[in-house]
Amino acid sequence: MAKDYKYLVAHTGRPTKFRKEFTEKLVEFFDIEPTLKELMEETEELGRDGQARKTSKKYKHVPNKFPTLVQFAKTIKVSYWSLQNWAEKGEDHNIQAKLAKNEGLSVKEVEMMKDLQEFSKAYKIAKELQQDFLMQNGLNGASPSAGYIFTAKNVTKMRDKVEQDITHRSVKPLLEFLTTENVHDNNSDEESRGS
Repeated sequence: MAKDYKYLVAHTGRPTKFRKEFTEKLVEFFDIEPTLKELMEETEELGRDGQARKTSKKYKHVPNKFPTLVQFAKTIKVSYWSLQNWAEKGEDHNIQAKLAKNEGLSVKEVEMMKDLQEFSKAYKIAKELQQDFLMQNGLNGASPSAGYIFTAKNVTKMRDKVEQDITHRSVKPLLEFLTTENVHDNNSDEESRGS
């Protein structure tokens, strides 16, 4: 794992594009309002003299653009896989152990490791913000619920809970069959074949 990390610190190979400021930018990118207020209609009531007396506006809430990691990666000019790689490096226990022991690491390597750990935390926060975004829009009816259910299952860790009843009536006869003399052990089968 140390070699992988040294590659990240740019001792060998292509230098990393990771920058400390990406951590803050990541959270800012995902921390947006789920809906936007859109003006639908504006009316003016005119007085007898032709002057505007009262103006009324009607708004509707429309879903904001769903933030994704791919979109964020585009804004900082890296690939989605780079984001995922940086988040995984921040979670790497071998790197964390080396950081705790501080064995043979340069100041730059220690800084980079700490920055990657912070990025990994920000990555998790971004995923939580994505989930909250979906839940808010799904619950307030701003978008069709089926679309949000589908997206939530594929983008977050949300899943349908499926309960299975294993005491079904077709299982009972099978259990009775298995507990009766219909089940033979392998030795008695071999003896009967040999005779």
